[in-house]
Amino acid sequence: MSKSDVRIFSLAKDGSRRLSEHFTVKEFASHDGADTVLIDMLLIEYLEKIRQHFGMPVHINSGYRTPEHNSRVGGVKNSYHTKGRAADIVVQGVKSLDVARFAETFVRGGVGWYETASFTHIDTRPRHVLWKDSGSNTVRSFGSPAPAPLPGCPYSEPKSLLCRGSSGEGVKWCQWLLNRAAGAGLAVDGRFGPHTRIALLRFQKSRKLVPDGIVGPKTRAALKKAVS
Repeated sequence: MSKSDVRIFSLAKDGSRRLSEHFTVKEFASHDGADTVLIDMLLIEYLEKIRQHFGMPVHINSGYRTPEHNSRVGGVKNSYHTKGRAADIVVQGVKSLDVARFAETFVRGGVGWYETASFTHIDTRPRHVLWKDSGSNTVRSFGSPAPAPLPGCPYSEPKSLLCRGSSGEGVKWCQWLLNRAAGAGLAVDGRFGPHTRIALLRFQKSRKLVPDGIVGPKTRAALKKAVS
C-alpha cells in the first residue's frame, strides 16, 4: 500500500476486528468513548512494520480523536489524529528515540519524537516531516538507528559476562532472546533478577549447557542460534 486509505469503523460492532496481525480497531478508539473510529490502513502498515522490526508489543497511547476530544487534550486544530491518520505509540522495552530513528527510514509522512513524554508520533501526511517535542521544532534527522545484532532485536549483544545483579542494555538483549527463544515472558527491563536467572537456567538445561546462570560466550551463541 502506498496511499492513504482511511476507513470508518464502529467501536461497538468492530472493536475486536483485527486490522492486521497485531492490531485491532479498539486500540485506535477515541478516548472520549465515541463509537466512530477512523483508521488509515497505511498507518496500520507503518505500525505493523515497527512491530515486526522490534519484535515487541506496540501500545497505542492515542489513535483517532474526535475533534472535541482533540481540543480537550490540547491537540492542534487540524491534527491528523482527528482524521484517523496518526498514532502516538510506545514500543515495549524500546527507547522512543530508537523507534523514531527506525520510523524515519521508511515512514513517508510525519514522525515526531517526544523525549520528555517518552512516545513516538507517526502519521500519514503527504510529505515527510520530522520533529522533536513540537511540530514547530523540525529536525533533519533523529540520527542513524543502531544496527540490530539479530533480525528484529532492538538491543545490542553484551560484550562481557552477565549474571544476577547485572543491568543495562546487555540484560535487555538476553531477556528479549529468552522471551523469543523460550517463551519466558520476562519484562524487558534490563535488570538481571531472580526471574531472569530462572529462565536462563531452564534455557541452559534445555540446550545441554552448564546451568550456571551466567550469560557467557556459549550461552550467547545458543540464544542467537535459537532465534535465527
